[in-house]
Amino acid sequence: MRSPLPVLGYPLPVLYWGGLVWTSPKMLTAKQVLAARPERMSDKPKILVTRRHLAATEDRLTAGYDAVINTDDHIMDADELVAAADGMDALLICVTEPMDAATIDCLPETVRTILTLSVGLDHIDTDAAKARGIAVLNTPDAVTNPTAEIGMLLLLGAARRAAEGAAMMRAGSAA
Repeated sequence: MRSPLPVLGYPLPVLYWGGLVWTSPKMLTAKQVLAARPERMSDKPKILVTRRHLAATEDRLTAGYDAVINTDDHIMDADELVAAADGMDALLICVTEPMDAATIDCLPETVRTILTLSVGLDHIDTDAAKARGIAVLNTPDAVTNPTAEIGMLLLLGAARRAAEGAAMMRAGSAA
């Protein structure tokens, strides 16, 4: 399946908007979600990236967006996040930046989208985002395949007594 957000390199196929999870085949791209406003000086949407990502991902972010990246990768508190969000169209956050109702209420009016690099939305107050008209996107299938792979690894390891064999190898008692 083609990623609906190819510029970021992460699949973000679910738009959570007031309790509606939209997964139709015609998904929004980030550029559609962050539609250009007439008063914008740049053609690129402005996005605040709160944590560091792979160099290739950051390159794609800066090429496709007017991206402001937290280069020292510190965890932003609510006050710092709100201040940094001034003039931004979107926020790309992680679970380390909880977005409670108070934080969402303090966000500038320019913020129209919150993207989270996580499966869950428990660190974002979606009701407060809905009340402000802010779209919330997540990565619902980001860990589906890795979880299945780890499950198979554990099943095979248990069936083949891999832990016992590794312990014997470390002890030098393998025959």
